Amino acid sequence: MLEKWKGELATLVATLFWGSSFVAIKAGLDHIEPIPFVVLRFLFASAFFTIIYFTYKKSFKISLLRNKYVYMMALFNAGGFLFQYIGLDHTSAIKGALLININVVFVMLIAHFYLGEAVTRKKLVSVIGGLVGIFLLISEGDVGLLLSGSVKGDLIVLLGGTCWAFYIALSRKVVKDGACIFELNYMLVLLTSLLLLPFLWGTDVHLTSENMLFIVYVAFFCTVVTFLLWTYGLKTVSATASSVILMNEIVFATILGIILLGESLNAIGFLGALVMMFSIANISLERRGKSLLRKS
Repeated sequence: MLEKWKGELATLVATLFWGSSFVAIKAGLDHIEPIPFVVLRFLFASAFFTIIYFTYKKSFKISLLRNKYVYMMALFNAGGFLFQYIGLDHTSAIKGALLININVVFVMLIAHFYLGEAVTRKKLVSVIGGLVGIFLLISEGDVGLLLSGSVKGDLIVLLGGTCWAFYIALSRKVVKDGACIFELNYMLVLLTSLLLLPFLWGTDVHLTSENMLFIVYVAFFCTVVTFLLWTYGLKTVSATASSVILMNEIVFATILGIILLGESLNAIGFLGALVMMFSIANISLERRGKSLLRKS
């Protein structure tokens, strides 16, 4: 029983860090441009992860490099993070967390068309609810707002969430083929870093003590530490229970966004957020075999 509680606590703490990442990124964008920020995050995360990985594993299975789906996952992961950082430069951390996490609804559609998974009535309700919630959250009851700059950021972040929907769908296939989660995520962090690295070309990177604080925080605590905590939790917490606990990512992002950044939603936006959270919860409880792979 004690071990189970340890697992649930580890998952909850991982969720807290993931939720805080939206606030850290949003605040960090005041000190560094989106593209250098995301590239440096993964370069630092790769260094941290390499030290930890070879401290415990000592070796690496080269067979992962022969799996084309791993490269596709890395491509979608890189795209997801690029769109998240660029979009968050124009929208709030609260909206960003909601629009990213709605990807679980899109996963259902992708799994239906490409993996042959059945669409149940419950899943269909989640899709419709998710779309309605997105509209309410973005528009906040003002259709004219749909032409504003913040909506541009919302849609870019939503595009990032869509990338991760493909990433998660592909992860189901890779994990089912027997890939080690620890090795797979380490490889994905490295490949994502390599894919993002060319985007540094032509950008001005001015490292200061302030922006380094944000970079190291999201690289270490919101990438490496969260992954280790989450995978530890999966040893004793079921995939379904883990997915429900992970919904707190939105809650933590919202609370921290309000307290640290002074963000807020009006009544219509808040209603949209509730509809989206219902849709995410509905899908999470519907799924019985969620992939054991989280965003890198």
